Amino acid sequence: MKARAGFATGNWLYLVLAVFWLACDTEHVFAQLTPLFSGTLRGGIAVDGWAGVSSPTFETTGVFRIQLPRGARVRQAFYEVVALTPIPIPPGPAGHPRRVTLGRAPHLFVRTVEGMPDRLPTGAGAFTWALFQNDVTEVVRGIVGDSAPGGVIEIPVSERGDEHWNHTSYPQYLQHQLVVIYEHDASPMRSVIVYSGLMVTGSTEQVITLPLPAANLCPMGSEAGEPFAATIGIGWEYTGCEEETTVRINGMTITTRAGGADDWEQPHDARLPRPPAVPVDQFVDVCGRATAGLGTVGSFGGSEPMSGSALGAPVGLEGDVFLGAPSRGRADDELYDFRAFVPDGATNIRIGIMGDGDEVLSLLAVQMLGRLALGDADNDGHSDLAEGDCRVDSDRDGTPDYLDADSDNDCLPDSMERSPDRTNPRSPRSPDQNCIELGIGPSCDTTRGVCNPNRCGDGFVGGREACDDGNTSNGDGCSASCTIESGW
Repeated sequence: MKARAGFATGNWLYLVLAVFWLACDTEHVFAQLTPLFSGTLRGGIAVDGWAGVSSPTFETTGVFRIQLPRGARVRQAFYEVVALTPIPIPPGPAGHPRRVTLGRAPHLFVRTVEGMPDRLPTGAGAFTWALFQNDVTEVVRGIVGDSAPGGVIEIPVSERGDEHWNHTSYPQYLQHQLVVIYEHDASPMRSVIVYSGLMVTGSTEQVITLPLPAANLCPMGSEAGEPFAATIGIGWEYTGCEEETTVRINGMTITTRAGGADDWEQPHDARLPRPPAVPVDQFVDVCGRATAGLGTVGSFGGSEPMSGSALGAPVGLEGDVFLGAPSRGRADDELYDFRAFVPDGATNIRIGIMGDGDEVLSLLAVQMLGRLALGDADNDGHSDLAEGDCRVDSDRDGTPDYLDADSDNDCLPDSMERSPDRTNPRSPRSPDQNCIELGIGPSCDTTRGVCNPNRCGDGFVGGREACDDGNTSNGDGCSASCTIESGW
């Protein structure tokens, strides 16, 4: 590994002890990419990366930016840290353990990143990649709330522990990545895959099974339909300031320029030793001098529903895009659309990565539309042939009819409607009456096709209400909190 040539000679005794530790550590997990989450849901994922340069005594800070559609509910969240380090990772100075933090009080996660990590590459030696994996669902849920307000939410992150800002001393904590899986009742059904680990480059392939067969009923070359969003996390794409890693899907090349330091947000802090005096945007010109923030993840989140875009449709963040050139002169932004590489009905994808051996793939996160049944993707009793391909969207909510459980947003599922009524929001009855008849709420939000939740005083009895007389006054038999008053 090129970096080893710069490793301080005073650390060789430590490495000898580390080799002995690894030999005895028979229970530790060595793995490439393994699933953190693989399932189907009405919702999607939001992903962001961050990188900073710290020291054994200086803590550097930043933020993750997570975009969730209004009303989304956090299902699960994972926070990971990738390091290049001797194993076991040596402790920091007295009173300054190497550590990372996520969130803010009272929703705060703190972890010491010393000793043995959670993952090592297959066949790892005493100086290698290391991965710390953390379930931070409760922290993220506490910050987001029970129902996301919509838009971008900033989540603080910090790091202390880089031994040096360049490749002369280790450990170095190269990349931080946050993945948030969310649910929303108004979203189409999607497959969500989050694989994590340490796939050291060279020429490597891995087959990943899809939770649902792909729903990709679009004419070849059509720009209609939703991107099959895919992001990778890659670290230490370093030699000669390069962005030269090749990524292949199902045997077809999607990029030859993955890598870089896209997520290093802030300039090198003046309190750190020998800071390189260059702007972050010019990092590509100095990667021979600074390496401790050398990582990148494609960033994307979930959008609000609009014509041509379903709720939760993926949208690039922080200059990362699915189509077009990346910002800030970067060769690649590690954010891709798999639609052209994954046919309708596909049950797996094969991902391959090829580099010169000094890079590591630590994350693959994929969100794609899923098919519930052959010939009837949304399993609503109306065939794909009857509902049309990805260009047919009767209610213009961004979800094509063949994937839309409610094609006219009248709050009555297509499975409960006859073919003539499926695209007529006033038939067989009004949208508000549909919600009342179903016992869900007093009215229908026809922009999203979901019933508005009942509130005490709206005259509709639902949820935990024992009564609702259309007001929030006491003394009339139904209290201000919609409970039955004594004596009535």
